[in-house]
Amino acid sequence: MNYVDVFTGLSAASVAWHELGFNPLLFAEIEPFPSAVIAQRWPRVRNAGDMTKIGGELRGTVDILVGGSPC
Repeated sequence: MNYVDVFTGLSAASVAWHELGFNPLLFAEIEPFPSAVIAQRWPRVRNAGDMTKIGGELRGTVDILVGGSPC
């Protein structure tokens, strides 16, 4: 399963889903500390920052959109 995680925070969903073989395609987190944690855990996955800046580049490849709003 491919997913996009918005309002990512410390990426709890990604930590849990990793063991299930889920694949993060993109994160969207603006806060510096959680962004640093995400970068360390998943260095090859882009953090788009502001989720309103996400374009349609992943259209057709995302199975799940997960988010922890409000942050």
